[in-house]
Amino acid sequence: MSLSQFFAIERDLKYLIAVVLKILDEIANTCHIFDRMKLSDLKYDYPEELIALEPSRPTRVMWVNSFGEPTEMTIPDVIANIPAGDVVVINDTKVLKRRVFAGDPENPIEILFLDQKPEGTWKVLFPSKKFAVGNSIELPNGSKMTLLEKGLPQIVSVEPALTAQDFEKMAELPLPPYIQKARKERHNVASDESWYQTAWAKKEGSFAAPTASLHFSEADLQFLRDRGVSVLKITLHVGLGTFLPVKVEDLDQHQMHGEFYE
Repeated sequence: MSLSQFFAIERDLKYLIAVVLKILDEIANTCHIFDRMKLSDLKYDYPEELIALEPSRPTRVMWVNSFGEPTEMTIPDVIANIPAGDVVVINDTKVLKRRVFAGDPENPIEILFLDQKPEGTWKVLFPSKKFAVGNSIELPNGSKMTLLEKGLPQIVSVEPALTAQDFEKMAELPLPPYIQKARKERHNVASDESWYQTAWAKKEGSFAAPTASLHFSEADLQFLRDRGVSVLKITLHVGLGTFLPVKVEDLDQHQMHGEFYE
């Protein structure tokens, strides 16, 4: 099967699935025969002491076959199970250093700078409950950040304006909160910048890494290519939605945030 045939089949399947889902949704709305998924359905307990703080080898992977049967494997096992002619798609996004600590050194405020708006203001995420509109805080580079609008995200102004060099000097990678919690440390450690990017990270724009890919190397990809597996690249920048909690019980009411891709 050629790649063009593969993508044509994939497109048709996606269309068919979308039609079926729409029909099922209409049936559910009119007949009430399906229960809506609730936030409480997703609650579960897990042993926090088993959280990995960085990738390791050998890595345990859950492989689910076409019959829905799970099997525990290693990365070499996974690679060996991908046959020639298949297509592996990787995400070449790169995580931005945009997490800044400011204010009281003993209890600093963590600010995540998201997007700079055309007029020069910024969309950010930070604990603004005790801040009133117009309040300011000094950043480590000496710039003053002023709250202009509350919400999620907040809108702030920064004077003097921030540069890429400012972020390189004062900002940290936005590691997942569960890693910070497990470490009992909010700040990055020296090794984080060497592992919290995929081996093929190229295009800056994400606020979190596509973490499953952290377990794979360029050597793994070359092994697949040598076996006749096609490796294709896309760019999908992980955005604001990955940090925001779901606050509604009915998941149909949750507002999903968009993400850039190409």
